[in-house]
Amino acid sequence: MAHYVDDLPGTSAGTSTSGPENSNSLISSTSKGPYVHQFKHHYTHLMNALSELRRDEELCDVVLLAGTHRIPAHRVILAACSCYFKTMFTTSLQESSQREIRMLEIDGQTLSQMVMFCYSGELKITDSSVQQLLPAACLLQMGEIQDPFADTHSCRELARIADVYTQNNFQQVITSDEFLQLSLEHLLILVSSDELHVKSEEQVFEAVKRWIHCDLAGRRQHLATVLEYIRLPLCDPKFLVSVVSEDPLVKADPAARDLVDEAKNYLLLPLERAHMQGPRTRLRRAAYCGEVLYSVGGWCCGEAIKHVERMNPNQRQPKWEQVAPMKKPRCGVGVAVLNGLLYAVGGHDGVAYLNCVERYDPATNQWDNTVAPTTSSRTSVGVAVLNRCLYAVGGQDGVSCLDLVEKYDARDNKWTQVASMGTRRLGVSVSVLKGCLYAIGGSDGQNPLRTVERYDPRTNKWTSVQPMNVPRKHLGTAVFDGKLYAVGGRDDKLELDSAEYYDPITNEWRFIVAMQSRRSGVGLSVSKNKLYAAGGFDGNSYLKSVEVYDPQEMSWRFHSNMNFRRLGGGAATIPMLNVQEDKVKEQQETSESGESPEVEKREMEDNLLGRMLIPKSHRRAIYEYLFNEGVTVAAKDPNAKTHPNIEGVTNLEVMMAMKSLASRELVKQQFAWRHYYWYLTNEGITYLREYLNLPEGVVPATVKNKAKEPRLPLGDRPSRPGPKAEGDRDAYRTTEKQTDAGPGAAPVYRAGFGRGGPAPQ
Repeated sequence: MAHYVDDLPGTSAGTSTSGPENSNSLISSTSKGPYVHQFKHHYTHLMNALSELRRDEELCDVVLLAGTHRIPAHRVILAACSCYFKTMFTTSLQESSQREIRMLEIDGQTLSQMVMFCYSGELKITDSSVQQLLPAACLLQMGEIQDPFADTHSCRELARIADVYTQNNFQQVITSDEFLQLSLEHLLILVSSDELHVKSEEQVFEAVKRWIHCDLAGRRQHLATVLEYIRLPLCDPKFLVSVVSEDPLVKADPAARDLVDEAKNYLLLPLERAHMQGPRTRLRRAAYCGEVLYSVGGWCCGEAIKHVERMNPNQRQPKWEQVAPMKKPRCGVGVAVLNGLLYAVGGHDGVAYLNCVERYDPATNQWDNTVAPTTSSRTSVGVAVLNRCLYAVGGQDGVSCLDLVEKYDARDNKWTQVASMGTRRLGVSVSVLKGCLYAIGGSDGQNPLRTVERYDPRTNKWTSVQPMNVPRKHLGTAVFDGKLYAVGGRDDKLELDSAEYYDPITNEWRFIVAMQSRRSGVGLSVSKNKLYAAGGFDGNSYLKSVEVYDPQEMSWRFHSNMNFRRLGGGAATIPMLNVQEDKVKEQQETSESGESPEVEKREMEDNLLGRMLIPKSHRRAIYEYLFNEGVTVAAKDPNAKTHPNIEGVTNLEVMMAMKSLASRELVKQQFAWRHYYWYLTNEGITYLREYLNLPEGVVPATVKNKAKEPRLPLGDRPSRPGPKAEGDRDAYRTTEKQTDAGPGAAPVYRAGFGRGGPAPQ
């Protein structure tokens, strides 16, 4: 008896026992018997022959009509490829006996392609046809098209839609059984998303905890991996300490404990947060309660002011409220937001031109002055953020207008100069549009300018673009909806109420409706696609009024007034969480109670529990060095770029890692004037041995070198020398301890400290 080739053991269809060029083959069965003849290209020849019959309309028994298209075909072929046609032709439906069938839910071109696929197995997909082919395949129930489409096109779109739904409805999704069945990979994608709609990170932690407990034995090993994608530093401190830290699974996992420690450190060291930014400190976009407008500094009543106030335009009755003032009064200050922190650059304090910079954290309602100063003092300076760097542009230093431009990188706390502008500009305003920095208007010291320059960071060059319709100095600029807006300012005669925008596509400036007040030295910012123009000078008086421009209505209207009149103040918008408002209020209440910020700062530092956000590789390098040496030394300099003994690790990372271990009594900490010292305890040795996966017998070098002298029996001890020599104490005293310690005093370190070389200087 003969066998089909697919039935033969150890063979598959299309397999040939002869060379590849031979289309015929003889394949024997495993038992003695007849041979099977296989024609390799039989199916191809068969379908080609059927296609020719269809093309010539021979033996066709059905014609499909769609639009103006008339498509002949064979019922048996259509039924074999489409469940839709199989049902139509094999049941008692009216169409089963019709010669011509009108197809109403599919266009002729698409239907023709689907029928051709039934005969050839090929489908041509173009950008214009892709949106029609998938619905047609679904209608005709053609799985051979549906399944690949689901993988290559539709599934991506469906996955995107599903992801958006899951992110927008996270609180409902996590209560479902399907959430508990997610794979680790899909869970990580979900909880790592910046688009996740949650009121707080506490909800994410509780959801992950529920997922792990669904299969505790199989999933507890993934705890630290999942926690890496939760923004623990953004959790409420009480929740972090009382819930997360006390969770039994977290307590039992060293890597998970380290993640909790870094979150505590972020919360307890607000002045160091600029150095701790990372994926786990980034607010989820959906977590923002809105955007809050800030008005900073300025000039009023003959003096520079340091007052700062804010307003949430999303409130039903928006009003301006004061927050912590700057440490220095500043008029002509440049402001911008970098990593969620508000920077105030330069300005004039009423006495001198400033090069110092202050930074405000809305989460703590505190200003700090640890930012490096600019390379030159300047007021009427333009400031903006581009590619995670702060740019200070133009201004004046009291002698001349400046064309100087410099940028600040918070990661190394350093200003560096870039290419200068083609024109000197004071009272300039700068904004960022499509990856480039624009310097708009200002004055060259003689005349107000209408010219505009654009800086490209990729080429480090400035180029001129289309000038404004009118010259403006001390104007306000902002960007939204892909356009650059310029409002107010002053020309060579009057303060201005006019406003215009620049379209980079057409390279044109166009006027919009004028403001209701003239405003020179105006602060301009954007929130919810509306322009807010705050303060300024109208030619007669300093203003505290605010106007808002709605592009839909194409009109300006007055908004709530500020508490202070301001000329030359800065304006900025900061995304904000609900919890931040509570923290600011708590801070204000604390300040009213008489508790000074300096006392609070010292208390936070004394109660340090965490370590900074550092990569795992850096943390491991620190722990390996500590375990090998048994002791670690670090200078009291959080801004030092590197630690002298641990390659690739910053000094601040070492300080924070050690302080974290000290809080758990895994190291003993000692202080000197310029350095910290940490010694491993027995508990620390055990902890690091477990963390580093080291064998039981491995110990630090200090333990190896510590040879105990044999204890002598009582009465056999060597006699001590007589009275202590007067010079003994001088032998271990350093010269510095015999004199007053000045600001640059440093202890003298004796040789032989631990096992390493000399202590870092």
